[in-house]
Amino acid sequence: MGDCFVLFSGIILGPVYGFFASGLGSALADVLFGYFAYAPATFIIKGLMSSLLGVVFCRLKKKICVLNLLLFGIISEILMVLGYFLYECFVLSYGIGAAASIPGNIFQGAFGVAVNILLCLAIENNTKLKKLLK
Repeated sequence: MGDCFVLFSGIILGPVYGFFASGLGSALADVLFGYFAYAPATFIIKGLMSSLLGVVFCRLKKKICVLNLLLFGIISEILMVLGYFLYECFVLSYGIGAAASIPGNIFQGAFGVAVNILLCLAIENNTKLKKLLK
């Protein structure tokens, strides 16, 4: 569920606030759950994921369409999978063993994109909540 809100915060908060909300929130979750070594990477990776969607949807005047949510959500998640792989490979010195985390990160990303699309569509179709996306 975390990646859903990382993507969603970029859309709602824009690139700068989305970066800090997603990066800081996700890094704090890593610290609270004992993944201290991942917190610096998480701050940057999740922040960049959120920023990417923030930039795209600011340029699109926050026009929500499933194709844009899917396309840029997938690009953001590729950034996440690649970012963690490189971090584990070189910073944590796991070498090629870091590849073992790729399938789990892909699943996490796919779930986050799917739930983000459903959340945005639910809000888009609700007249009271639609104001959030404007």
